[in-house]
Order: sequence, then structure tokens, then C-alpha cells
Amino acid sequence: MHTPTCRALPTLVWALALTLQALLCQVVRAHDSPLPSATLVQRDGGHFTLSLRWDAARALQLTLLPDTAPTEALALLSAMEPERFAKHWEQATRRWAEHCALLIQGRSHKAERWSWPTASDAQAWLQRQLMPQLTGAHADHEWLAAQAEFRIGGDAVTQAQLKLPAALRPLSLTSLRPRQQWAREGDRPLDLRF
Repeated sequence: MHTPTCRALPTLVWALALTLQALLCQVVRAHDSPLPSATLVQRDGGHFTLSLRWDAARALQLTLLPDTAPTEALALLSAMEPERFAKHWEQATRRWAEHCALLIQGRSHKAERWSWPTASDAQAWLQRQLMPQLTGAHADHEWLAAQAEFRIGGDAVTQAQLKLPAALRPLSLTSLRPRQQWAREGDRPLDLRF
């Protein structure tokens, strides 16, 4: 029987966790994240994970309809035929991904493996945002979520810059490098340090 190496198993577990997160967590409610945000997590081996929670209505308006008022853009995008909206959504997400980079020691690294909400989920989100805009009613704010990875390789990075397109801003940025440890078989408690 073939067993994965100790080196490959954590990467496999991390990849499965990212996939599950992408499938289950496309929309984040305000009580989870009161502001649009980006979180950049540095893992061992030069692997970075970027999680975005952003105001897609504003981002789409700035990207696709910059000369249109925000509420009008929201109404136009919400009422658009799904096939047509899907083309615009793909164009916008491609543009956002192209303008996202991690800058380390003068080198630019592009994000890979983007996981964006589907066009139908994004349009449904826009439609939920429209009614409070039109009626002035209070609504719980929610953000769309996307994930991406940077694979830099090498030693731990101590300083970097994250380049994000203007359409995805403003947002709160958190960067961290958690302590990773291997949980061996058995029921012995794991030591943690904060």
C-alpha cells in the first residue's frame, strides 16, 4: 500500500481545505466581516493564500460601468440577462486577477488558482443588494468571497507588498504567518503558543 510522504500530506490537506472553503463560503455575512477585507496568510515553503471579501457592486461599477451612478449600475447589472452578465463577470474577474500581485524583493508574483463566486451567485448577490438601495431599507451587508494562491518557494518572507486593483478597495488588510505543526497520530493534546 502506498502512503503519502510526510511532505506531501500537509499540502494535500491544505488543498482540500481550500477547495471546501471555496465551495461552501462564497458569501460572507456582515457579522463575520463588518468591512471589506483581504487576508494574506504565509505558510511554510513559500506558499501564500489570499482571501478577499469585497463589495462586488462597487467593484463591478468601477470596472464595467465607471461613468454610471452606483445605484444605476447595480440595477443594470441585476436586471441583465444571465448569459450576458456571465460574460461581464468573467471579464471583470479576469481583469481583477491580472492586476493582483505579491511583490517580494522587486519581483512580481501573480496569483494562481483563483476561486471566484459563479456568475449566477454574483448576480443573485447584486439583486439582494438592489432592493435596500432602492427603498432605503436597512440590510445586513454581506460580501462576496474569493481565494487565490501565490507559490513563491524558498524561505519565509519577512517583507512584501500586495498589489490589488483599485476596484477592490477600500478594504482592511490582514497579513500573518501562523505557526504550523504536525498533529501526529494518537490523542495527546497539542501544545499551542500565542
